Amino acid sequence: MQREMQEFEECDYDCLMFLFRVGEGKDKEDEDGRIALPGYINVVEKTQKLIDEVFDGIETEYVDRKWLRARSIFATDNPTVNQLNECDDNRVPGHSKAYLSADSVKANDPDEQVRLQSEFPIEFLNSIEGSSSLPAHELNLKKGFIAMLL
Repeated sequence: MQREMQEFEECDYDCLMFLFRVGEGKDKEDEDGRIALPGYINVVEKTQKLIDEVFDGIETEYVDRKWLRARSIFATDNPTVNQLNECDDNRVPGHSKAYLSADSVKANDPDEQVRLQSEFPIEFLNSIEGSSSLPAHELNLKKGFIAMLL
């Protein structure tokens, strides 16, 4: 395991440094404000094509941790992550199990509790997914499938 972690750290160092430079605005831009992407970053027009290129063979390789560690897709918001996960989830054998978030608002004062429940009904709380800072109400997982929770 120690050797595998060392290989993982060495191959990802350049990628991490690139992301830090971009995040800090330190990567060089051309006259149109674009940055040059390293060769190990794929740019594709369609989401499914990206998944097919990065996770080609996942139907059988999903149990190989070393194979999985060599692959990643970066996304900027939860709706995109959910779309990517759904596409990939369908290719891994087995059944998904849905886990739901807590969907109530609590207050110490009973009157405040009633007010909060009327202002924030369960349907509303379960529908908040558009922000990249809030997790989805429903999380579908499969045994052996990778999940990143922040």
